[in-house]
Amino acid sequence: MARELWAQHATGATLYAVLLNAAGAVWNGASFDATPTAVEWATYDIALTEDDVLGYFVGDMPAVVAGVYTYRVHKQIAGAPATTDPVVWIGEGQWTGAGWTVLGAPAGASIAADIAAVKGDAEGVVAATDTLEASAAAIAAATDTLEASAASLASAVAAVPTTGEIDAALSAAHGTGSWGAESLYGAGAVTHVVTILQGGLPVDDVAVWVTSDLAGVDTGTVVAGTIRTNASGVATFYLDASTWYWLHASKSGYNFTATRFQAAAS
Repeated sequence: MARELWAQHATGATLYAVLLNAAGAVWNGASFDATPTAVEWATYDIALTEDDVLGYFVGDMPAVVAGVYTYRVHKQIAGAPATTDPVVWIGEGQWTGAGWTVLGAPAGASIAADIAAVKGDAEGVVAATDTLEASAAAIAAATDTLEASAASLASAVAAVPTTGEIDAALSAAHGTGSWGAESLYGAGAVTHVVTILQGGLPVDDVAVWVTSDLAGVDTGTVVAGTIRTNASGVATFYLDASTWYWLHASKSGYNFTATRFQAAAS
């Protein structure tokens, strides 16, 4: 091994390193001593040399197995290493058996690989941020669409005519009062059946309608009809009880006379 142990210190000093394994045993040049003593201290030192009077001291890592190691750099005060020499530098790392592991990466990794990995993670965060921003924009657009739809619905609901407006429009088109199927047959509580005969025989498909009566006079105001008789010459109206009306009938080829009658259940 070469130059794996290093330290910085004032130029001109005499430095040496003491190597310890993860269990705290000290390298004695041949193996790790689990019970170091002051008497054996001179066997623990690993000499460091200064590079070109630059204050940069280096030494060689012994041939040890992979593991976590700490090396303490001592400044030699007297002519030989001693336990009283002060510690001026401490180094620690994961040894692969051939070199120190870089940036905590597995053996064989490099600073460039670590930087590339960090860069990739950063790019992934940026991409995820862009995706979140795009999702937020989509949600905002959808919210705007929903608000626009709600506004359109509110406008449509506001445009629906009221009951009074509908009644006014229908009255203008068809006249006031009841109309449609109810007025076609009348709106009274009495079921009044009429039969149209000619020469004692029923006449079908006769148009019949009922008008109101005022003091025995036909007012001409239709209250039911026009409907048509069936094959038996029968037509049914729903009129008010004990009320006088006029019945009218019409069919091509026939002559019918309006008849005054009082509504009664048949």
